[in-house]
Amino acid sequence: MIFPDAQWKKSSYSSDKGQECLEASATVTNDAHLRPVIVHFRDSVNRERCTLSLRPDEWVALLQACRSLGNP
Repeated sequence: MIFPDAQWKKSSYSSDKGQECLEASATVTNDAHLRPVIVHFRDSVNRERCTLSLRPDEWVALLQACRSLGNP
């Protein structure tokens, strides 16, 4: 899915050589706190291919699972 109005931010871990590039964006609530409802991720090189969209709790669970496997 493509999100034309999304404000994508490139990961600080991404290199300028085009490898391991990831961009993230968030769909937020309309209240004053602008809490993320869905966090979107895509490859910054192949932006049209696909997007991974997760709820914030799913994103946290994914990060915890990766860290438990020894990945930073």
